[in-house]
Amino acid sequence: MPLNVVIAINEKPIESITIGRLEEFKGANYWHHYRIVSGDEQAEFMHLYRNGAQECLRRGLEALANKREKESRE
Repeated sequence: MPLNVVIAINEKPIESITIGRLEEFKGANYWHHYRIVSGDEQAEFMHLYRNGAQECLRRGLEALANKREKESRE
């Protein structure tokens, strides 16, 4: 089941982000491979399931930011 996040200003949605696990669940104490999708952008990252949804979102946003930075240098 994917993690869906909607960012809104004054209750008006401006962004929708989806994060999904790319492999079967191995357990809370294992690192899992995820993909974050925001509009036309996407990136992959690793997340320790037991660290929760907020940390998953933080890692995903960091993966997108790192991908943007890398692409801007190329």
